[in-house]
Amino acid sequence: MVTEGERSARRIPAGSPPRALALVRVGLGVVWALNLIFILDPANQFFSSFSDTAQSYAPTTLGGPALATFVSSQGDLFSAAIAATTAYLAVAFLIGLTTRLAALVGLAFNASLLISQFGSIVVIPGGTDVGPMPLYLVLYLALLAAGGPTLLSVDGWWLRRPDDTASEGRPESLDRLRRSWRWAWSVARRPARVTSADVGLSGLPRGRPRSAAEKTNL
Repeated sequence: MVTEGERSARRIPAGSPPRALALVRVGLGVVWALNLIFILDPANQFFSSFSDTAQSYAPTTLGGPALATFVSSQGDLFSAAIAATTAYLAVAFLIGLTTRLAALVGLAFNASLLISQFGSIVVIPGGTDVGPMPLYLVLYLALLAAGGPTLLSVDGWWLRRPDDTASEGRPESLDRLRRSWRWAWSVARRPARVTSADVGLSGLPRGRPRSAAEKTNL
């Protein structure tokens, strides 16, 4: 049985990321949802014109045209991958599901777009701004630096669920997944590097009470 003290320890602390970060997360989700609409709209011919569009960035890709040429030669694969990534980012940010993973995926995705479009965006002299990609990167870094789930998110709801909720009939693998998920978030929130002195032999942070099921698995 989980005590009220243990439940309180698992709740997101008062100093957790404020509403502003939740707004950033949801705002990113809205932007990616709109991007997905543009991709799926047949009038925009995203899939049929993808190869030609990718090849057009060859002269301006940072490091040479090899990347743009390769992407253009595999147009069907990369256009489908971009559509799938866009859909994942939209859902993940809108409902706060695997937010940190989504931030990492978005960081890598927008960084690759910045590299491929660098010469078209950063024009000196003659350019007027650096484009939207650096703004995306800053927002992803803000979510990663938060070190925990934002408000009104599936991640936060999952972490706050007590172990004794609907425990009967639940697979043991799911219990272990939930414990690992909580431990991963607790590590992400720590300002200092985690060492062997901070983590017990069971893989759980020191100071966290073990349940009967956890003691059995040791």
